[in-house]
Amino acid sequence: MRKSDKKIILRLLNNIRVNDKSVFVVCACFTLTALIVPLLSIALPKVLIDYLTGPAPNRWGILWIVLAFFAAGAIFNFLQEWLSYISHPKMTALRIDYVREMIVKLLNMDYKYMESAAFFEERAMAFDATNDNNSGVELIYHRMFQIPQLVLMILLLSVFIGLASPFILLAIIINIAATSWASVAVNKYEYKKKELLSKHKRRKTVTQSITVRVAFPEQWPSYMPRISL
Repeated sequence: MRKSDKKIILRLLNNIRVNDKSVFVVCACFTLTALIVPLLSIALPKVLIDYLTGPAPNRWGILWIVLAFFAAGAIFNFLQEWLSYISHPKMTALRIDYVREMIVKLLNMDYKYMESAAFFEERAMAFDATNDNNSGVELIYHRMFQIPQLVLMILLLSVFIGLASPFILLAIIINIAATSWASVAVNKYEYKKKELLSKHKRRKTVTQSITVRVAFPEQWPSYMPRISL
């Protein structure tokens, strides 16, 4: 099978561009609302302090300010959650496209590969990547969906922290860099050992299956062979 020369992230983004461009619009709206929500909680104390230190503050003015911020927070929180929820079926549909392509390839590939344990061990991670919505391709899509607002929020907070204390900002940057490097190194090592991990996982699955069939033969259908000691 021919492997693509494109980076995985670029291929995933291209899949969105080809199959469902509305994901980009939903992501942009989600990023905007996700940035506004924390800014409202930051701005409320400042607005109240400015109002209380201004000329002739009164209780009705304070009440209207709090109600306005509460209403705005409720609206943007609702929009943030709503956009997050409507993105889930879109991500699932994108993953199902990969499932369809994988099935077509499995149905049309040479039979010799179906009898090759090495073939499946080498590509086990690719097969597992489309198994569910909590890992693999769909998990990456969900993480990519949240990255823009996280990056913008980090940049915004970095400005405030940097103005307060550059040393604290430097310590945070070093911590993020070290954590990211360790995470990438672990993932690369795991990918390097993917064939060995797949082999052990397959052996574990077969051993568990045989153990259960020996221990509880009555739970297996009559048309399946039973194993007894």
